[in-house]
Amino acid sequence: MTLSHKEWIIDVFDRASPEFGEKASNYFNYFAERLVEFGHLTKNEKVLDAATGKGAILSAAARILEPPARIVGIDISTKMLQEAKKRVPSWVELMQMDAEHLTFSDHSFDVVFCAFAIYFFPNVQAVLAEFKRVLKPRGRLVVSSFGPRHPLFDWTYQRCRELGASREMLINRFETADSLKEQFEMAHFCNIKTSTESCSYSFENAKGWWDSIWTHGMRAMLEQLSPQNLETLRQGSFAHARQLYQSNKINVDSQAVFISAQTDFK
Repeated sequence: MTLSHKEWIIDVFDRASPEFGEKASNYFNYFAERLVEFGHLTKNEKVLDAATGKGAILSAAARILEPPARIVGIDISTKMLQEAKKRVPSWVELMQMDAEHLTFSDHSFDVVFCAFAIYFFPNVQAVLAEFKRVLKPRGRLVVSSFGPRHPLFDWTYQRCRELGASREMLINRFETADSLKEQFEMAHFCNIKTSTESCSYSFENAKGWWDSIWTHGMRAMLEQLSPQNLETLRQGSFAHARQLYQSNKINVDSQAVFISAQTDFK
């Protein structure tokens, strides 16, 4: 039986959860810290993090806020939430929930974060409408999305498709501030601000990089390949890495787009 798109996302991230974002790079944690700074949290605010993963945003927010502030993380993957529970302070709330169908009352939060997940939602406007509904007047929505892929990742992604990976997890591509800003304007958010952030990290060799791409959404493409084609991809990516970097070490410059906005000033 073929899984629905949403069921497929849950299945992939359930299996990725133990090592999600753990291999050789802490860019999720770095960008989480930067996004929380971008959100300008203040004392006693109520914060929701949608698609929280292993709780990088929650941990960063908890270093700024403390009870009676409220921090809630939701994710559609129960196994991601199990991993998050090991990492976030005990007073942070975790709930299994679909961001397209939030169960919170209207005007429940001062700030909603959504880090590196907005492109997974089939109906972005529906999600933004839900975020807007649960935000208080003048509440803030703070979102991040990856910028353009770095050359090795882009080559590997395209080669996956050539080798038979036909199903793509990313529904939307928001690689520029303007593409995200347009969505926020359509949802009638105000005071929209954008920023582009960068993070550099490295892998000692191509194997380290290969192991890392199994720990996030890219594994959805890899798992569609036959064992023979997967090995063809692995060897090809190693050869392409040597050609790109002229050494065993792989240096990656990862870009992220940040955007914040407010609900109507009423």
